[in-house]
Amino acid sequence: MIDKSRDEGATCIITGVYFVYWLLVSQSTFLVGSRKEEFVDKAGDPKTLFAKIVYLNEHLPLSLRVADAIKTHMHYENPENGSVIDGEATNESFGAGARNLSVMLDEFGRVDYSIAQRIRETLSDTTDCVIYNSTHFYGRGHPFAKLRYSGKVSVIVLPWWKNPVKNEGLYKS
Repeated sequence: MIDKSRDEGATCIITGVYFVYWLLVSQSTFLVGSRKEEFVDKAGDPKTLFAKIVYLNEHLPLSLRVADAIKTHMHYENPENGSVIDGEATNESFGAGARNLSVMLDEFGRVDYSIAQRIRETLSDTTDCVIYNSTHFYGRGHPFAKLRYSGKVSVIVLPWWKNPVKNEGLYKS
């Protein structure tokens, strides 16, 4: 679980790790999701999760690039090794029916309470590695917050005040 401030780079790091597996490890399968489909994959929008992933392949040296990568809506396939990254908007059956090496839910703390609860119940059957990545959440009763403060999961906290670029001049004496 990642409890972060905005613009700390957590989403880019996670999608970057997924990309490295997609590139180098055969038959790796991942699922990325966000609360709206257009945040996951929307043609021409560089802020989407898939835009971050595709960018990495397109900017590799030619000798490393997967030139015949198959990109369709909410799907990125490496035909050289069979690895796949799929995407989905959060919904009550998010991730159900498929096994994945890892699942990342971006801005999970902003997902509607009842849907978030359903997702939490479903994902334990589909992967051993769920990454809940979010900034602010809808209060202590939200499934993100309950899990965040439960003591049952590892939590990485990325607050803005520990970012040396953002806290410049904060502690002057």
